[in-house]
Amino acid sequence: MKLSIVMVVKNEAKYIEKTIRSIPLHRLYELIVVDDGSEDETFSIVQNYCAKNISIFKNPGVGKVSATNFGFSKVKGDFVKFVDGDDLIVTHAFERFLDLVADVRPDVILHDALLLDGNDRVIGKYHIPSHIINSDSKTFFKQMYSVPKWAWTFSTAFFNNIVYPMPVSIPYEDQWFSLKVKESGCEILLDRLACYGYRQHSGQTFGGIENFNKSSTVWRARRQILFIEAFIEASGLNEIEIFDDAIVYNKFLSERTFLSYLKLLASYNWQFILKGTIIFSPRFYRILQRLSWSMQTRITIPR
Repeated sequence: MKLSIVMVVKNEAKYIEKTIRSIPLHRLYELIVVDDGSEDETFSIVQNYCAKNISIFKNPGVGKVSATNFGFSKVKGDFVKFVDGDDLIVTHAFERFLDLVADVRPDVILHDALLLDGNDRVIGKYHIPSHIINSDSKTFFKQMYSVPKWAWTFSTAFFNNIVYPMPVSIPYEDQWFSLKVKESGCEILLDRLACYGYRQHSGQTFGGIENFNKSSTVWRARRQILFIEAFIEASGLNEIEIFDDAIVYNKFLSERTFLSYLKLLASYNWQFILKGTIIFSPRFYRILQRLSWSMQTRITIPR
């Protein structure tokens, strides 16, 4: 089994060295790093690690989607995984995960992760929600379910046929991965091994709990609407009304008016209504999220 890791980075000088050092490079076929216009020392730091199976490129385009497409175009392994430059691989657990992939050789596999604070201390565990696996495609699309792109590992053939290339008109790649996989109807293998360390910090644009202030929430909501519009155009989806509730929800988050809240209530989509109401109070949201994490299995990073 030959695994290629693609890592798209931008201004990750604070984290990138520790990220690379956490990866069991002796088990990889290649590590491909694509720099998407860093203005700090990210590129030169990675260059110091370039060896037989590590390479770095500058994105010939602009943006993470373009960089991800370019990175995949360089892949030579028969499996591919995408890793963020500000996260960590839980080395020993990841090696066990690689053994599973080599043995089963699935087209698509998901795994759990540890949640880390700024000092890399474990503050909880990220479980892949069961609805990612169990929900039908109509519900999946209607609720705009998604998981971070680092949770996926694909056979290169599957990714090339189903996910790649992503249209550069979409503003981010995580949701595209999730929707295209579910749309394909393929079997998704789920491994509960937490072999990834998901750092929580204020520099994140998506995910995490440190960035639910008003400006970040409005920015993400507007991007989500742009994603839906671009996805409909790129995929040729006929049932575009399936995204109606998601559009109403994100318009509420971006407009924050009483009228937009009434429209959200009128959707009777209680998942969006509850989430939208909670996110309106970032502090309350963070408390609930941390409480949820604390209820997960306590686990430490193997050293």
